[in-house]
Amino acid sequence: DTFLWYGLYQADFFKQIYFLETPGAAFQDIAAMLQIHMSAKKAVYISKCVYYYRQDNNKASSYNHKGFLYIAEEYEYAEKFLEGKSVEWRSVFYHKMFMHWKNRFWIMASGEFWDDAVLDMERVSDRICEADKKGIILYKEMPEEYFAEIELFQQNPYLLYQIYRKEYEKCQNVLKKLLVLVKEENIVIFGTGKYGDFLYKTMLYNQITGVMAYCDNNKERQGKKLGKLPVLSPEEAVSVYKEAYFIITSKKHREDMKEQLEWLGVEKGKILFFHTGEDRRIFTEKLL
Repeated sequence: DTFLWYGLYQADFFKQIYFLETPGAAFQDIAAMLQIHMSAKKAVYISKCVYYYRQDNNKASSYNHKGFLYIAEEYEYAEKFLEGKSVEWRSVFYHKMFMHWKNRFWIMASGEFWDDAVLDMERVSDRICEADKKGIILYKEMPEEYFAEIELFQQNPYLLYQIYRKEYEKCQNVLKKLLVLVKEENIVIFGTGKYGDFLYKTMLYNQITGVMAYCDNNKERQGKKLGKLPVLSPEEAVSVYKEAYFIITSKKHREDMKEQLEWLGVEKGKILFFHTGEDRRIFTEKLL
């Protein structure tokens, strides 16, 4: 329930929501969502995906250095709606503030530290620290790993950035090594889930054109196409592309899939793994 565009709203209800009218269109749904959550008498959730959100545009507001400023302004505006509300609402409020602030670090970690945004970083972190000291944040509602991050950004925002940067570089380097290894080869991607799709699109973005097909054990997907690529059974893929590299994109079943390929006759050196997951920040730069 983080973003305004996740839902449809009755017009009469929506007209009661107050927006902070600032130049541009960035993060202006923060205060609106708080009001919606506190005011709505009922909501209906559906599991069907009906909205597709582009996440590979490196000119989007997400990458704007003013992101911390927008967050600070939105939350300062939204605080007035907390008046008279219970500690649970306040805890949720500051928890979400922390998550928005944390996400800016995640975005920033794909590049250099945003020196021009330090004051705005502190502007947000000071409010979270103040809520922490007052016992407003209910830690039982937050994962344990957040505790260390809260303490870290109380010390120095740059320390938290360094941790996120190392995680990003690790993911980036693993993927780059994989792309370098197969860039001149024929490739079959084992797995048609989101990680397989992400890997294929990353390869296209880096001008690797040797992906010949997907293979998958799901019989319902076999014989169909994913994008322009055919989806084959592992048996058929090994038969047709004997000399190809097979890249396994499943974490959970990776060992079983590896054994299956070996049993079908694929050399161990031709079986590779993609296990870093999907990371939209990768699309903002060339790896090769």
